[in-house]
Amino acid sequence: MRNVGTDRDQRVEILRNQMLTLSKSADSTEFFRALVRARDLIQEKQYSEAMRYFVHAFAIAELDLPVDRPTSTNRFKRRWARRKVRLPMHIHDFTDVSLVKAEVVSMSAGGCLISLETEPPDEFNFSLDLDAHSINGLGKRVYTEGSKKFGVRFDGLSSRDEDLLNKYIISK
Repeated sequence: MRNVGTDRDQRVEILRNQMLTLSKSADSTEFFRALVRARDLIQEKQYSEAMRYFVHAFAIAELDLPVDRPTSTNRFKRRWARRKVRLPMHIHDFTDVSLVKAEVVSMSAGGCLISLETEPPDEFNFSLDLDAHSINGLGKRVYTEGSKKFGVRFDGLSSRDEDLLNKYIISK
């Protein structure tokens, strides 16, 4: 039989240690505020609310949470790992025979952030060359960050391609 109190204490201790480690390297004011608020809530023994702030801080830092199962407070956790990368992406917009070259700034198996001088079309074909594999798929622009960065969601990738992307990202 599992001792729930002990499991909670262990998770809180893991999170407390992560907070100390991450706060030393934090560049983001929002990240630091979330960690400070989580620390205060732990001292008040409001663990559920503290977990919400940890989740938010980890999402800001694009890190995975050190928990072994999804929780109701885990709404910011990503389905796949996301990491900063520098990869070329070739874009074909269905209107021209030429390819546009973009740079992938960060990526997960579900999408990426690209840097591009001109705004990409709402929907386009893309290709990514990973170490030993090439991934081809449909990309949809879902948001704009500033004037030269664009969020892209990958649509219709096979499970195999998603797994290849995720393994590639985790290995970086």
